[in-house]
Amino acid sequence: MKKLNYLGIGPKIGVIVLPWLAVAIFITLNFKSSFNYLSDGSRILFFSGLALVTIGSAMYFLTAPALLKGLQETRLITNGTYYLCRNPLYTSVIVFVIPGISFMMNSWLILTTSIAGIILCKIFIQSEYAEMENFFGDDFRNYMAETPEFLPFPINKWFRKMNTIPVWQRITLLGILGYEGAGAILGGILLVVAPDGRIMDMPVEIMNGFFSDFLIPGLILTGLGILNTAAFVTVLRRTRPGWLLAGFAMGSLAVWFITEIVILRELHWLHAMWGLPVLAGCLLTLPMIPFRRTTMQPMLSN
Repeated sequence: MKKLNYLGIGPKIGVIVLPWLAVAIFITLNFKSSFNYLSDGSRILFFSGLALVTIGSAMYFLTAPALLKGLQETRLITNGTYYLCRNPLYTSVIVFVIPGISFMMNSWLILTTSIAGIILCKIFIQSEYAEMENFFGDDFRNYMAETPEFLPFPINKWFRKMNTIPVWQRITLLGILGYEGAGAILGGILLVVAPDGRIMDMPVEIMNGFFSDFLIPGLILTGLGILNTAAFVTVLRRTRPGWLLAGFAMGSLAVWFITEIVILRELHWLHAMWGLPVLAGCLLTLPMIPFRRTTMQPMLSN
């Protein structure tokens, strides 16, 4: 039986992207101030980059075993990371890892490697699609029609999935969104009104020099509260973007708490009080993405 091409377009992209990345890193290390996003650097920028590298690495190592198994069995998989986008292996490196390195090293020059990688993928990827279409016909064409190429946000699938969510799950998520939204708006306003933290009995020193006062954190927290309130309304009214907005709201709060813990350099009982419901909310949105093996169909090569 004829087998799929194991290497795909990877070598064609790698032979250009890898040297490009190496040169960009070399130039960055020798001319540090010439390509900075921020002149004085930023811990937030560094940790944002670290988060992207972590996500990209996880995506890569989740994708690779599925890819190898699918190539061996000549099967198309539409679940797991392949549910999110058609090319998760390329996405993990080009969309997450390389931009993450760019942020960590505070160099926009490194980010040009991702731009080059995306352009090369767009040029060469059609040969892979033609091979997949030849092997799997309508199954692959249907998969391609509803799955994003590189960005791992299959919005059409999420919209279709919304109507199958159990009532208990919707009610629980509404409770979490209302609780977090109200708390974030109240806390954010109090920090904006009193940036020195006196109303909430929080000294500015607990931020270890990241911010001179609580004004910017207060504005961000207020914005997150508004986002969660908007998600609450859309889920309550069963509008199309409801579950997508809820997932974004919960994810944003998760990033907030992780960043807060990094800045404070400690865990507080309030992190459990407000953070655990966010974790539960994130878990409630996961059923929109079917990772079960029972959803396996003939598999995508890359």
